[in-house]
Amino acid sequence: MSPEDGTPTAHGPSDDATVRRRRGGRLALSGRLQTFAGSTLMLAGVGIGSAAGNVSQGDPARPGLWIALLSAVVCGALGVPLFHRGRRARVHGDRLRSATIDSFETLARQRYVLYLRPFDLDAQTAELPTEPPSRWWASDFHLSRKTHEEQMMRWFAGLGPSIAVGRPGEPLPLTGARRGYLGDGEWKEVVGALIARAHVVLLAVGPKPGTVWEFTEALRTTEPGRLVLLVCHRPEPYERFRHMVAGEYERRARTEPGPWPAPPRLPDYPALRHPGRRSWDYGLKGVITFDPDWKATFTRFDPTQPLVPITLIINGIQRRGMRPVRARLAELPARSRATG
Repeated sequence: MSPEDGTPTAHGPSDDATVRRRRGGRLALSGRLQTFAGSTLMLAGVGIGSAAGNVSQGDPARPGLWIALLSAVVCGALGVPLFHRGRRARVHGDRLRSATIDSFETLARQRYVLYLRPFDLDAQTAELPTEPPSRWWASDFHLSRKTHEEQMMRWFAGLGPSIAVGRPGEPLPLTGARRGYLGDGEWKEVVGALIARAHVVLLAVGPKPGTVWEFTEALRTTEPGRLVLLVCHRPEPYERFRHMVAGEYERRARTEPGPWPAPPRLPDYPALRHPGRRSWDYGLKGVITFDPDWKATFTRFDPTQPLVPITLIINGIQRRGMRPVRARLAELPARSRATG
């Protein structure tokens, strides 16, 4: 999240924030209306889809079989698009209603979960899941109405409100972590202080200089148990991140005051158990956690495990993988207010 990541450090949507404050009532009302409209379209889509299912279950001996099948096709063709349009409208309504952080200084005495990531990841995590959890057309109605980022933040709910630095220039904050925006040239100082005070630091890895700097800063100022790496990429970007970390750590340890603990060895990207039987993929591929001695563990959510690709089984894989991570984070003591 730096100018080195290919994003200018303009003040972000500060002008937009001023406009939102001036017309906050209207903007919030518009957001509520869009959310309501989106919910209505989703319900209509589900209703039409259900009607299609009922029609398609008609008695084959009845003379109107082809009419029934044609009705099912028409209903299905209308129901799924309505449902997806409703999902998108809900997300846009939520973005219109999202409040931003006026100043990160207000968080100095608060408990929060800090979400860091390369800004170019926002395009991926702001999307809604689009891959149905099974081959049946009706499974489209099982798709979540939450974006990938909202789903990631859900795993850490209860540890504190999730906050993030917003991408400069974005017209509306994304849903998920609550955004604040920074001015020119101040991101390292402010982000460094946020890392030092955060109850938990979630860092989505990526081969960007700003993200690599944030990881090495977390090594310097954060206890191992408070840092969780989110892996949203496939192996190649993760391998480039590992390579860049080694060089950046060596440079900073040589040129900046410490303390600098021995750098942890980031684990290899786990292979799929059944590479020929891919049935599902996750926005969040896995997480990396650290023991008190900085020993890293990579927990991957393997998309090839379920024999029957249905939503409950798929969600259960992530739930089982995250359970020990959540349990460990829940036991963390409060961060010392003197830190940072």
